[in-house]
Amino acid sequence: MTRIEYRLATPADAAELAELRWRFRAEDGEPVRCDRESFAGACAAFFRREMAEERQANWLALEDDGIVACVTVHRVPLVPRPCRIVDAFGVVTNSYTLPERRGRGIGTELLEHVEAWARNEDLELLIVWPSEQAASLYRRAGFSDEHDILQFQLRPYVS
Repeated sequence: MTRIEYRLATPADAAELAELRWRFRAEDGEPVRCDRESFAGACAAFFRREMAEERQANWLALEDDGIVACVTVHRVPLVPRPCRIVDAFGVVTNSYTLPERRGRGIGTELLEHVEAWARNEDLELLIVWPSEQAASLYRRAGFSDEHDILQFQLRPYVS
C-alpha cells in the first residue's frame, strides 16, 4: 500500500480539483448542461479565486502524485459581537473520494486534517449537508445533528 499525503491545495491544484468536481457531480447523475472543457476552466478559476481571497480551504489526499480525495471548507465571516469582534464558521462541501479508493479510511483522515485546520483557524463550528451515503462518515468524525438548522429555500436546487 502506498503512503497517502494530506495537505492544503494551492492554486496549482485548481485544474485537478475541477476534474474531481466534474467526476463527483457526474457520479451523482447530475445532468450535464455544459461541455467538460468549459466547466473545467470555470471551476478551476473559481478554486483559484476563492483560495487567493482566503474564502476557502481545499484539503487534499494524494497518492502516487495524484489527488484521490478532497474536501472544501468555505469560510463564512460572522457579524462582529462585543465578545468577539472577528469570528467565522466553516461550511464543509465538495467532499469526494475516488470510487476505487473508498473504504480505506482516507475520508476519515482527511476530515481529521480539516478539523485540526479549523481549530487552528479558530472557526466557531463546521457545518455540512451530507448525502445519505456520507452521513455516517461525518457522524464518526464528530459531527452531530442535535441542533436543527432552519432553512428557507429561495429556489429549487438545480442539478
